[in-house]
Amino acid sequence: YNYDHCPFCVRVRVALGLKNVKYDLRFLMNDDVETPTALVGKKVVPILTLGSPGEEGYEILKESMDIVKRLDSDPQFGAVNAIKPASGRTDIDEWIKKTKVVMRRLTSPRYVRAPLPEFHFQDAREAYIRN
Repeated sequence: YNYDHCPFCVRVRVALGLKNVKYDLRFLMNDDVETPTALVGKKVVPILTLGSPGEEGYEILKESMDIVKRLDSDPQFGAVNAIKPASGRTDIDEWIKKTKVVMRRLTSPRYVRAPLPEFHFQDAREAYIRN
């Protein structure tokens, strides 16, 4: 479960791609509170489910880094430890901190005008604008 505009969701999708894992991609509407709350107790994405409800080993994961670690530590998803850790470059961290507010102001208003699945309906766009 994800939003197309969510950087944390992109992180998980990149990891799934690097690991060559086939998966079902489900876009939530931005105003859908019920689905993620039913799965993990609150409105968050990304959410990865492994297996099927009622089956042994069924798992629900909700934090992007936890999902990436889970995928990269289990041989059923390909080579273990194939995803390299963060570089530790402080200059990148500083740039991100310095540009965070400007980047948000530049990108956020454009999301609801882009043809993203999570904003397909007017109610979903309005929910994003309100929040």
